[in-house]
Amino acid sequence: MGYEPIITDNAQRKMQEHNISKTEILAAFGSSMIEKGMVPGSVVGIARMGGYEICALYKKLDQGQYIIISCWKRPHM
Repeated sequence: MGYEPIITDNAQRKMQEHNISKTEILAAFGSSMIEKGMVPGSVVGIARMGGYEICALYKKLDQGQYIIISCWKRPHM
């Protein structure tokens, strides 16, 4: 994508809580596998890694910059 998104304090806390690295969250952000997010105007990017799915909830700001709002890890089925 050429640039990194803004990672909010909440997303950074969730990264620590779920043991998600910056590389993993950026892989989820850049993934073509997406779902509709619960926050209006947001999407969830999903990256499959090692039996898990890393999910990054993000949206595009009016200025064109992307912001990662939250993230989590779930077992891959």
